[in-house]
Amino acid sequence: MEEVFLRCPFCGTALKRHCPACHRVIGADFRFCPYCSAATGPDAADPARDATVTDPAPATGTGNQA
Repeated sequence: MEEVFLRCPFCGTALKRHCPACHRVIGADFRFCPYCSAATGPDAADPARDATVTDPAPATGTGNQA
């Protein structure tokens, strides 16, 4: 197997991939990009999903308690 291969030529398994932030080639199993520090693993933030999530309103301390 050659170091520059992105996929195994026999089974097609990803050996490397591109960082979604800086687009440099990184290991397929890297959770963070060593070049730009972007999260790249399955737990990486999804900007489309994060845009729909709202934070609860902060407590105002007005005393509306039941």
